[in-house]
Amino acid sequence: MQFTLFPQLPAELRSQIWRTAFCEQRSSIIELRALNDEIRPKSRPSTVLCVNRESRQEALRASRALSSEGLLFRRKGEEEAQNRLFLFPEQDIIYFSNDYQFASPSTVDGKMEGMAGTLSLLAASMSPTDRAKIQSLAIDIYEWTEAADLKEIFQELVKFEGLKALVAVMRDPVEKKLGTERIFVEWPWSQRKPAQDLQTKLWKISRHTLRYNLEWKEPTAQVVLYRDSTLPSIITRLVKMDILQRLAHFLDRPLFPWKKLIVGFSLAQYLFESYLSVRQYQVLKNTRPPKVLANEVSQEVFDKSQAYGRAKAQFSFVSSLYGQIQNTAFIYYDILPKLWGLTGSWLLQYAPTRFSGEISHSIVFVLTFIIIQQVLSLPTSIYSTFVLEEKFGFNKQTPKLFVTDILKSQMLAFILAPPILAGFLKIVQKTGNQFFYYLWLFGAALQVFMITVYPITILPLFNKLSPLDPGALKTGVEGLAARLNFPLKELYVIDGSKRSAHSNAYFFGLPWKKHIVIYDTLIEKSETDEVVAVLAHELGHWSLGHTTRLFAISQVHFFYIFSLFSVFINNKSLYRSFGFHTSMPIIIGFILFSDALAPMDTVIKLLMNILSRRYEFQADEFAQKLGYSTELAKSLIKLQIQNLSTMDADWMYATYHFSHPILSERLGALGWHGDKSGESVVDEKSESVAKASGRDEL
Repeated sequence: MQFTLFPQLPAELRSQIWRTAFCEQRSSIIELRALNDEIRPKSRPSTVLCVNRESRQEALRASRALSSEGLLFRRKGEEEAQNRLFLFPEQDIIYFSNDYQFASPSTVDGKMEGMAGTLSLLAASMSPTDRAKIQSLAIDIYEWTEAADLKEIFQELVKFEGLKALVAVMRDPVEKKLGTERIFVEWPWSQRKPAQDLQTKLWKISRHTLRYNLEWKEPTAQVVLYRDSTLPSIITRLVKMDILQRLAHFLDRPLFPWKKLIVGFSLAQYLFESYLSVRQYQVLKNTRPPKVLANEVSQEVFDKSQAYGRAKAQFSFVSSLYGQIQNTAFIYYDILPKLWGLTGSWLLQYAPTRFSGEISHSIVFVLTFIIIQQVLSLPTSIYSTFVLEEKFGFNKQTPKLFVTDILKSQMLAFILAPPILAGFLKIVQKTGNQFFYYLWLFGAALQVFMITVYPITILPLFNKLSPLDPGALKTGVEGLAARLNFPLKELYVIDGSKRSAHSNAYFFGLPWKKHIVIYDTLIEKSETDEVVAVLAHELGHWSLGHTTRLFAISQVHFFYIFSLFSVFINNKSLYRSFGFHTSMPIIIGFILFSDALAPMDTVIKLLMNILSRRYEFQADEFAQKLGYSTELAKSLIKLQIQNLSTMDADWMYATYHFSHPILSERLGALGWHGDKSGESVVDEKSESVAKASGRDEL
């Protein structure tokens, strides 16, 4: 390789050219050999330099700079070695060709053989400073490593403080012992399971080691099976390292400002949402309804709706500020590590020894955290229920019912949280660095389970479900279900009026067995055809596959969350930023990860709202094609008036917050131009207000 370097080039460019001339700056393998307990690195290809007189000094400076970055290996009986190996830490892969395992046993650190002995010899051949330079290490193994051996391996690995990637290269021991040419073997499919088991063991031992060696950065443990007769494929594997693993290494830096970043994200989101609320508040000051509602809504009802909207907006300003202060205080005063330490001391003091592990500790921590959050939310919850909702005639709860609901909710949390948390943590602990796949399956199974048991065991704790009495409504709904081949099992009326004047209808259940639930307030305030039209809209979601698609999207979302969690679970800088210096509990990692994920969740929420609004238009169109256009429009108008729902909205606020289009948009899509009979859609009785359910809002 020849270079002619002209002095007119900028100094930075000259230096870069000389560095390239001495050693190619690309990912490459530096092979090390061992003989008689001595490391003998294979030198890089020689470089021929053709320089002029002016650039010779530049070459000498570049040579000295490269020498200072090299690895110095000791020879037997010598403190220094003449042979120095050039190294580009972020690009070079140190490959230890393990001939040593088939030579005489090492006398370094006793007589360890195999991978641990090899690492011991490599570590003993370099100074701590040089060992810290190695970031990617590849090493041969000839037998599946047992768990006991892994402890010795990791005792050696912790000496390599800068290690980021560890590749275990499986070799064929029979061919090796017979002295044949070294080859990488492609193990048959039956051997893939042992390879995965080894990788899982490496990961588990790594987590155990990290608990006691927090200064050491965990490498990426990989088991590599090759057929190639040369080593460049190792480069390909490392350069194409899984994007999540590369991201994990990038984010786990000692001075990464996690606390400032997460607090900054939280404040930015709060300010942005406050800005949107201010925009919406200006719209709520309007004194005239939208044109499409001008003939359907009286001025009195519109004024009351606007007043209700402004009252909710004012409450939102206060409650969101209160929540932001809570979040910031939790972070600023390191509440999480203090609470973790406190719950740990409770376990040590009061619980049997067998409940002193991380799972038991995490369960006690989460349950305590739930109680704290419940207590902190009481002021806003009480005001919203007994002041705001009471003022506008929505609240039907008594203080006794309010307290009973809280106690029931806490009871459910204490019953459901421990087994779910135990399963979550056990999966992470037992399934290695591929835990996110098994966690996703666990989450999907849990969703299906909750869909099945919710109407049987949980819903009756809060509301009473009664079969719909025979009559025109039941006949109409059953006829609609039969027309659409909807697998209707039961048709219920729920006593929504027990707590509020809420009005809604929805369905739930497994694909082959569905249940329809209608709020008693909806039946009371609407005509039979209008209730059937509402259900035509709801069943439109089912017929058009919206529920299935949303379930599939939720599974993709869960997989994305758990995959990203694998990036953060061992991030020592994240834990330390929030006060966890001596331990890295999995559940704490998930909580901190959730905070870090907030900006991305905001984007996903926005996209899901856009998709949801599109589905609402499609469901309206579905009901329209069934012949319920007029009835659905009338029902929407009645519900809007009964609920005092927002009749107009700022476009930015609606895009960000609303999962349903506003009424004027839906009526426009339905082609509504008013009742042709000339009669008012809404009678005086209908102008009594009710508030729609937020989750399953029509």
